[in-house]
Amino acid sequence: MWGSVPSAIVPVVHVSLMALAVIGVAVLGASPRVGAAMIATAVVGFAAGTSMRVIRAALRESAVRWSFLAGFVVAAFLDAGRALALVSPAPHRSTQSRQTVAAS
Repeated sequence: MWGSVPSAIVPVVHVSLMALAVIGVAVLGASPRVGAAMIATAVVGFAAGTSMRVIRAALRESAVRWSFLAGFVVAAFLDAGRALALVSPAPHRSTQSRQTVAAS
């Protein structure tokens, strides 16, 4: 049960870090030091979370050890996609057609 909790929390943390980076870009014009610090914090936090995932995979599977950078890039895009999926609308299509629903 508790093994799936980090999997649910990680996208929430990543979307929060993405929001921090966007706010950092907005603050950059008014206060370059604060904006840069916010962006750096967001990038380091995102990279740290993704690195933990890749390191865990590398410890479990020897093929990942030899392609650590490639694994990191793939995991980063996967994490970004999962985080953005939390805030982007998605058309959830039904498996039944409208005619079937109307007939029942």
